[in-house]
Amino acid sequence: MADAVCPDPADRGAGLRLADRTPGAEKQAADVATLKELRRGLRAPRRALAEAASSTVEPRIRQSSEKAMNRAPEPGNAAERGLLLSWLAFHRDALAAKCEGLTDEQLVMASAPPSDLSLLGLVRYMTEMEHAYVVRALAGGEFSWVYCSGEAPDADICDLTPDMVAASMARWHDERRRADQ
Repeated sequence: MADAVCPDPADRGAGLRLADRTPGAEKQAADVATLKELRRGLRAPRRALAEAASSTVEPRIRQSSEKAMNRAPEPGNAAERGLLLSWLAFHRDALAAKCEGLTDEQLVMASAPPSDLSLLGLVRYMTEMEHAYVVRALAGGEFSWVYCSGEAPDADICDLTPDMVAASMARWHDERRRADQ
């Protein structure tokens, strides 16, 4: 170690042997190197994008056992109700695609603890919103929550279990059909 030379000549004290430095010099040199890496890191995304653009990446090929989801296209121009329903279909299909092929346990797994939000929580939330805003508000009728209540305002997202998946998905599809009418 006594013969090691500072690796970056731009560092302060370049050319001095580590043994010749003061006691805190090694940590100071490491801190300087870390700062330089951070500065380089700020420029790295541009470099990474340029390298990614110039490199060839093998596209993921769907296995024959995987089925392609028939997703609604991004809507174009339409009348207001048609445009609303088209965007709803587009985003509903995006959520359904995320849920497709997952087990019940995976659907209730929190995506980023400590948040309780999971894919099933999003499905149940969408059920609440479609029921409240599309089915009830636009079609008329008495307001009621599907999962939430005054005592449990987050029941659509919190404390979900795998045994809730089938009933929650069925209710979401029912609300979708009712909203599309």
